[in-house]
Amino acid sequence: MVIDLYAGSGSFAIEALSRGARSATCVEQHLRMIDILERNLTLLNLNKSCHVLHMDVRYAIPFLYKRLYRYDIIFLDPPYGEGLIADTMALLEEYPLYTENSLVIAEYSKREDTAFFNRFHWRTKTVKHYGDTVVRILD
Repeated sequence: MVIDLYAGSGSFAIEALSRGARSATCVEQHLRMIDILERNLTLLNLNKSCHVLHMDVRYAIPFLYKRLYRYDIIFLDPPYGEGLIADTMALLEEYPLYTENSLVIAEYSKREDTAFFNRFHWRTKTVKHYGDTVVRILD
């Protein structure tokens, strides 16, 4: 199972489903993006494999945790420069949507403070830089 937090058009979840993930959850709060996401899922005949939550990530994480959802891959790509990467990681620590074998993939701006990553139990597996973007894979 895959979760795409701050899903936008759902490209990460769609790619995961097309490569064999059995199900995905997309969390997006903006209605315009929800419309695009749902249209993409329908066009690709993936809407039965993907659960779309029209919800702020701050509420979605505890909501899913209380319903015992656990994911193999957690992808988060929040809007840059709003401090959401640290807040979301803290929420995932408080409400673990992961198992001991899960991967967390975090995408964020290179200008964001990343000292908070040291506070969490995850180990950084890989860090890649692409212009202003950093992709960090944790396990």
